[in-house]
Amino acid sequence: MIYSMTGYGKASHVFEDLNIIVEIKALNSRYLDINLRLPNKYKSQELLLRKILKERAMRGKVDVTIVTEGTASNQNYTLNRDVIKAYYKELTAITNELELTAVDAMTVIMRLPDVTRQDATECSKEEWAIVEQTVKQATEAFNTFRANEGNALQKDLLKHNKQIVNHLITLEEMAPKRAEKLRQKIWDNLQESLGAEKVDENRFEQELIYYLEKLDINEEVVRLRSHCQYFEKEIKTANVTTKGKKLGFICQEIGREINTIGAKANYAPIQELVVQMKDELEKMKEQVMNIM
Repeated sequence: MIYSMTGYGKASHVFEDLNIIVEIKALNSRYLDINLRLPNKYKSQELLLRKILKERAMRGKVDVTIVTEGTASNQNYTLNRDVIKAYYKELTAITNELELTAVDAMTVIMRLPDVTRQDATECSKEEWAIVEQTVKQATEAFNTFRANEGNALQKDLLKHNKQIVNHLITLEEMAPKRAEKLRQKIWDNLQESLGAEKVDENRFEQELIYYLEKLDINEEVVRLRSHCQYFEKEIKTANVTTKGKKLGFICQEIGREINTIGAKANYAPIQELVVQMKDELEKMKEQVMNIM
């Protein structure tokens, strides 16, 4: 089973007159990168929140937002007088300078940033218990989303991996024709250069065997099939820890064998198959980057 690094989860709970909302989003990242945005009164519990998220998110660029909605008394908002005065001074100066008609300064100012501030208050144990519960529920929804995305990724990856194996089967069927074509090509070149009467057939067969051994791709074919089988086995295993990096390493090994086959092929139909296998592998690599 695999999980996608991209995900989304949301949960909310009501504590007294306060609605606590937790939202989690994640994108691809090489490591776990948690970005927390939360009310000031929860700042003291940030380390605990990070511990909970680290255990449940595991990998990816994770943005976590906690907001509270409720009555003004619960929110403890106050007006930032110094900021309002500064805004008013600047707004009045600009109005006079541009000779504009009178404007409702306070209406404009109240829409500007930092006009209000939320005073930090102590968070009770009861309220924090609700926050923690809400965070855990949001991570459950978040991981369910990741699992569903992972199932789609798994199907797509297995499809591309299977296509590489199918190309490999076709390649093996071409191998005898390749050897015969190479033999005939060398024989024709020798006859054309030296003349048929000057060619030593016994020596020719010995040299041909040596040449074909240098171009033999059987070992690469065996290793490539083994890597593809390992990829399929790994992606289907029930282990739920991160697999993206391991699958990426297997893709590197698959690519290495495909490249070696292409370098040794010296036969157009097989080289065409190599190009098709590389195309499938590139699609796999792109998807593996999305796996946790």
